[in-house]
Amino acid sequence: MSNSTLKKILCAMLAVMMFLSIAAYGTTAMAEDAYPMGETSDYVLDYGKYADVDWSTKPSFKIGFSWMSSADLLWSMYERSVRYACDVLHCELIFVEWDVSSTTFVSDAIENLCQAGVDGIVSGMMDGASIDACIRANVPFVGALNQMNDEMLKTANESGLFCGNVIDDDYVSTYNSVKALYEAGCRKIAWVAPQPGTTQAEIRSSGIMDALEDYPELEVLTSYRYSTAGGDESLNAIEQILCAYPELEGLVVSNGLDVTSIWYNTGAADRGVKLAVTDLCESYQDLFQDDLIAYCATDQFPSLVIATTLLYNKLTGHEIMADTSVQMRRHFLELHNYEEMCNMWNMSFLNIFPMTAEQVLDLCVEFNPDADEALYTQYAEDYTIENVAASNAHLLEACPVKDRLG
Repeated sequence: MSNSTLKKILCAMLAVMMFLSIAAYGTTAMAEDAYPMGETSDYVLDYGKYADVDWSTKPSFKIGFSWMSSADLLWSMYERSVRYACDVLHCELIFVEWDVSSTTFVSDAIENLCQAGVDGIVSGMMDGASIDACIRANVPFVGALNQMNDEMLKTANESGLFCGNVIDDDYVSTYNSVKALYEAGCRKIAWVAPQPGTTQAEIRSSGIMDALEDYPELEVLTSYRYSTAGGDESLNAIEQILCAYPELEGLVVSNGLDVTSIWYNTGAADRGVKLAVTDLCESYQDLFQDDLIAYCATDQFPSLVIATTLLYNKLTGHEIMADTSVQMRRHFLELHNYEEMCNMWNMSFLNIFPMTAEQVLDLCVEFNPDADEALYTQYAEDYTIENVAASNAHLLEACPVKDRLG
């Protein structure tokens, strides 16, 4: 082979390699442009109709968030939710975890955020001292996840800094727990809930008791109210109930407790005893797969995204809620079977967030001039596992997920 022929072959090979390299780069770039990953996490951002926003013309803020530190996947999703919302809105997040060894852990975290110079604060819980801290520092704030009493709401509302408090409907979740057991054919049931003391505990318990009045065919074999500071007390009580009542067909648990091993160890799983519960534990995968969960109210994470958009609207000069002393209620995501649990898991805990970036921006007047309280209400009414799965289907297909369930 002559040198000239060899050179021609090498040049041709080089041209092909360069073409393939450019083609591969173009494919990667297109994928990233279509569904870029979040800057501070591994989720996908799908901006949809807002893909061409010129972010250099949009305001950016330093958002503070306080919550407890946790290695548990579920609990850590709360911080990830605010981080996701901040990434969508191109804002900076400052996270201060609670030091629960202190009796003033919530207000301590809020004070630290104020000292850090944040423009606004999202808190997974507000108390009187933390509200006062925000007012002293003149920092707009929004609450989420936990009920606020009337006195706190009045003080917050009168400050002019309050954006609202976003909560999931605890009453509906426990009412529907009882209803689900009835519809699953259970007639002999029991229920477990925390002792009276917190607003949330009372609301969830009232949902159970009101549902029992509406379904008189149900026979309550026993009930138990446990201390929230009792450690294993609640799990021990559930174990005793499952062992003491072999005729039991269903159990309502008003707070997510890791009962999976108890279900199998006591023989409740073999007897087909159904669980209806508010809040999800990671171990429930097995119970769902064996058709032992009739109902699970879960996925409060978007409540923090909603709260962040309320704060963003406030910071950009737009008031959403006509009366911030009225708490904004959203529905829990309701799961009834393993398929629904898989859809929720794959979108919440992996790289697809339940609310797309496009949906987040739709709630912000800076991007959507029609955003108002009515739209927020519509979002709450439309938040079902079917709608979430439909809005994210294209993302799940385009972005393979490691450790996907189902």
